[in-house]
Amino acid sequence: MKKAIRAIAIVAIVLMLATPVWAEEWAKGSGQQTADALIYTGEGVLHGIIVVTDATNAVTVNIYDGVTATGTRLIPETVVTTSAVDRIQAIRPPAPVRFYTGIYVDITCSGTAKYVVYFY
Repeated sequence: MKKAIRAIAIVAIVLMLATPVWAEEWAKGSGQQTADALIYTGEGVLHGIIVVTDATNAVTVNIYDGVTATGTRLIPETVVTTSAVDRIQAIRPPAPVRFYTGIYVDITCSGTAKYVVYFY
């Protein structure tokens, strides 16, 4: 019985210590953006982007390692389709992507779109 309690206590301590690290990775966000933007300058790791459409127009998203839309793409060009009931899409690379110069987001949409980039 004592071994089981010790094991549970160790697991609980490990989880408590690990949680702030996980939360910190997602702590930096761009805030809501509505147009092409330089999100961050410097090195870091891209975790993903959440895109909200206007329920009518698709949105094309390109994310670059750079300060303009001319750097290296961090993820392949992505088209976020939309409908009245499916307006939000998260784009996440299979693994976090390292960037060295910064994050620049280029969006193309006939209507309006909002997005938030998550990075560390």
